[in-house]
Amino acid sequence: MINTAAVRGTGSIGSRHLRVLRSIGVVDLVAVPVRDGRSSSPELAGARIADAVPQGADLVVVATDTARHIQDAIEALDAGAGLVLVEKPLARSTAEVEALEAHPRRDRVRVCAPLRFHEGLRAARAAVGRLSGTEPFAASVRIVSQSWLPHWRPDRDYRESYSARQGEGGVLLDLVHEIDYALWTFGHPSGPLGATLSPVPSPVLGLMVEEAADLTWESADGSQVSMRLDYVTRPIARSMHVTSPNGSVRWDAIASRVETVTVDGEVRSTDYPDDLDRDAVLARQARALSGVLEGRSEDGLLDLATARLAVEVTERARAVGWRKLDGSYRHSERP
Repeated sequence: MINTAAVRGTGSIGSRHLRVLRSIGVVDLVAVPVRDGRSSSPELAGARIADAVPQGADLVVVATDTARHIQDAIEALDAGAGLVLVEKPLARSTAEVEALEAHPRRDRVRVCAPLRFHEGLRAARAAVGRLSGTEPFAASVRIVSQSWLPHWRPDRDYRESYSARQGEGGVLLDLVHEIDYALWTFGHPSGPLGATLSPVPSPVLGLMVEEAADLTWESADGSQVSMRLDYVTRPIARSMHVTSPNGSVRWDAIASRVETVTVDGEVRSTDYPDDLDRDAVLARQARALSGVLEGRSEDGLLDLATARLAVEVTERARAVGWRKLDGSYRHSERP
């Protein structure tokens, strides 16, 4: 049970966490702002304001800028937090993660991964599991996450957001959720990773980070995974499509729908309308965290070791993508 929860960082996502925690019955909420002017916001769900994370909180959510995630997570662990939930991405690099991995209470860290709590994605993963239950299984997997960055935060210049910031932004880090659920569903890449990145400055939005990335890899079971991530598409698209000799599965996150097709062509479609409510999805994750504090199973929560794998994939993709850009980056400009 979560009796006391603190949220470090009270921007839009931190405020959402506070609101969601209040909705699941957490009474003692503590907001720990980073920026001036956030201590009196009506979005803070009636939380009390503090200058530092309180000692011994059941849960601490780290919702600060990516560059601060590891430092803030370590401070929360040192303050005796029962669990620490770090917003995505976990860190800018695997080198940064090492400090957290060295902490004696590192097993108390989880990383925010709300797509894991979409009922539609869970149903799609179960359907993929049924496909792979019979041989042969060498699936073709296509994952897409495309959107228009200026629409993410309409009240703020996208060029001033962390998404556009070297070292913190770019689609590989910003859309790491897709990399995470691909690893969760199909396993870690078993061989070379292919990557093509947009040049810098980016051709559409003029960013000093990649605005688009195409990734490919092969999983241990021989499945071929390809992924498109970008900030430069309208309308938005977010989906996973798995085809195999045993049938196919498609998850459309925007429509909140899962469609399966058998080898005989029988089509079944199921909608998951509750997945459209972002607060409801975060509440499922929060309840899973509460369950861990009560000694129950993890229920799909993203742990530190697995989150590190996703950061490692982003690093590998950038290393490959930079080599292919043929001098479009100068070394000092690489994100």
